[in-house]
Amino acid sequence: GCAEFTYRRQGPESAPIIQGPAVSNNSTLLEPVYACYRDLLNAADAKRGSAGPMELSVGEVRDYTGKSSINEGANVTQGSTLMVMSALGRLDPVVRLHERFDPRVAELELIYGDKRQLGDGRVYAVPGGPQGQLQRVPWTPYLGGTIMSSRYYIVGGITELNWNVNSGGIAAKVNQIGPTIRTYNASVGIDLRIVDTKSLVVLHAVTLQKQVTGHEVDANVFSFFGNRLFDISTGTKNDEPIQLAIRTTLELGVLELLASVSGVSAEPCLASAVDAGIVSTSYKAAVPRATPSPQAPFGPAPVQPESPILAPPPPPPPGAGRAPTPTAAAPIAPRVPDASRPDASMRPALPSYLQGPQMLPPPGSLSTSPGGASQTPAPMFTPQTDPAPDPQKQSTPGAVPPSSNILGGSPPASPTASDKLADPAKSPAPSAAPAGPVQTLGSNTSGRPSPDGSLLGTLRLAASDATAPAAEAPAPKTNGGVMLSMLGSL
Repeated sequence: GCAEFTYRRQGPESAPIIQGPAVSNNSTLLEPVYACYRDLLNAADAKRGSAGPMELSVGEVRDYTGKSSINEGANVTQGSTLMVMSALGRLDPVVRLHERFDPRVAELELIYGDKRQLGDGRVYAVPGGPQGQLQRVPWTPYLGGTIMSSRYYIVGGITELNWNVNSGGIAAKVNQIGPTIRTYNASVGIDLRIVDTKSLVVLHAVTLQKQVTGHEVDANVFSFFGNRLFDISTGTKNDEPIQLAIRTTLELGVLELLASVSGVSAEPCLASAVDAGIVSTSYKAAVPRATPSPQAPFGPAPVQPESPILAPPPPPPPGAGRAPTPTAAAPIAPRVPDASRPDASMRPALPSYLQGPQMLPPPGSLSTSPGGASQTPAPMFTPQTDPAPDPQKQSTPGAVPPSSNILGGSPPASPTASDKLADPAKSPAPSAAPAGPVQTLGSNTSGRPSPDGSLLGTLRLAASDATAPAAEAPAPKTNGGVMLSMLGSL
């Protein structure tokens, strides 16, 4: 029959518009099957004593056919993911649906919450004062863990669209007068799979197809009767909605995927659909697993008491009977919370490799003297503290006392060249560094700043001062070997 329609005005001065049938539920022929299967799942959960509903989410179920036309665009629906979600929604509360297809709004609010820009009109008290007292803030504190995890998710797509699989008809006309009957068939195919969210193991895959039928009947008269030409046409054309056929096929695929992981067969509910011609008699329902997949524990491991980290034992000395007992290393001190953040006490401490540079080893643990006694190495770069000037030992401005050296301290008593030739044992070892504070970079023994203020320029000027003739100025008695050793170490 024909659809009923009326004309209505949206306003007193607006033109009348046609209004067709009223809005109704977008149901399919499988809706009674879903109601039956929901009851089966409820009974099975009560028998097994399940703790909660089946947690499911839906990934992308898209159009993979690539078929489109210039006038109408894509030939099949682009909302197949939403169709799968609607099918799962019919099984509520036995199946709980988690949003994973479009989480942009939730992700944006999490970003606002992390920046302390998100609130709900209430005031919260969070620790963050100077002595750890509570502080009143208008933003909503977020500690994480509010997004619930899913157990399975469904993905797939529409993979087939075949036009004119089979077509035919009959026409009988005499003098352009007679009826015409035409039929044609197309087919669509879908592929779905259900995946374990924790292990990403594909638990079951299904592929289904459905043929879409259309037929047309018309009769026309196109002829001259006397001096008059008559053109009369009548007929009807009916096409099965291709998008509704895709929805029905997706619903049957979802039902099979759920039966494969829930342990509850949908065959008792499909018997009525097979008798009504909704589902083919050749369709074989998925055989459910003997037992449903157990819910894997997904949570934090139990906290163990902290124990000191044991350092590896040193190798035993030659001739020792047994290795020494391992010594416990000092635990790493926790990071002090930043008092400028009200939620600093709730934030986790940084790992050890992000807590800044490590302390230098204690003095005396790096080098030893030739006699075996440990020596305290001088710090490499330390700020120089100028001693108080002695009023009785005022020197010319800009002059440097001959007792200073490149390292800023008093040089050791070095023998003269004749003493070195007479007794080589009196020559100091070139590797021995003089003690005393380190001089500030950018100056040399003559008090002249280096051209570029760098360490290399300072050492070059110092080397030139060390090799200057003794008759020109009371140059400091610095050892060139020490400076060359420093230059090599740098």
